[in-house]
Amino acid sequence: NTCGLSCALHTRYDSNTSSTYVANGTAFNILYGSGPVSGFESDDKVTLGDLSVTSQTFAEITNASGLGAAFAVGHFDGILGLAWPSISVDGVTPLWFNLLSSGAVSSPVFGVFLNRTAGGQGALTLGGVDQSHFDGELAWVDLQNTTYWEFHMDGFKVGDAPFCA
Repeated sequence: NTCGLSCALHTRYDSNTSSTYVANGTAFNILYGSGPVSGFESDDKVTLGDLSVTSQTFAEITNASGLGAAFAVGHFDGILGLAWPSISVDGVTPLWFNLLSSGAVSSPVFGVFLNRTAGGQGALTLGGVDQSHFDGELAWVDLQNTTYWEFHMDGFKVGDAPFCA
């Protein structure tokens, strides 16, 4: 509620409407490539579709100015906890790892579908992949490290057109 103009067009969390909210109050500060973001941490039940974590710590942003114009006019309301614990601010366990440890998802796999159609819906599948969004087989590769979901590539092609070769 105190995020200001940069949050004006976004849905905001209101702890006053939650019966499962637990005050935490730890100051939260992070520096993204676009600038600083700050606020405080809270604990509450977080539900995504039919998956829930009963006591998830998360940041309530009170200053989102560092997220820039992309956030101010973007069609998203926040950042979802899919990071690795090694880069989590204040050592907070990211939502994804709480979903895994609680058994809410049975497989440590998630899939992201980005629609090619402007204005089309994308999808996040937790605990697996939605095979209706791709043809062929998935190729599993090792991660470079446990910070970002990064892996080594020598290059890739779309059809016969090489990219980053």
